[in-house]
Amino acid sequence: MFSQIKKHIVVSLNNDNVNQIIDFTDNSRIQIKKVVIYDIKCKTCIELKSVPFQLMKENFKNFPTGSYIYKIITSDNKNLVGTLTCVR
Repeated sequence: MFSQIKKHIVVSLNNDNVNQIIDFTDNSRIQIKKVVIYDIKCKTCIELKSVPFQLMKENFKNFPTGSYIYKIITSDNKNLVGTLTCVR
């Protein structure tokens, strides 16, 4: 079960160099094991399994505009979930 809800993230991919990188570490003390991004139908879109736990503009080339769910799995197997909106 999910233990904590994280914040809502917005990424805009319109070549203005604003909101184009998502850093899931967010300077927190959480030890991340893996980050998984799901589409609205809960299909896995991408998994980040190693440091840096970041999504760059290049990672979004196959992401259409829409809402996504992300899950951060910590080293002590807690699940932190949040939402992500991709805007083109």
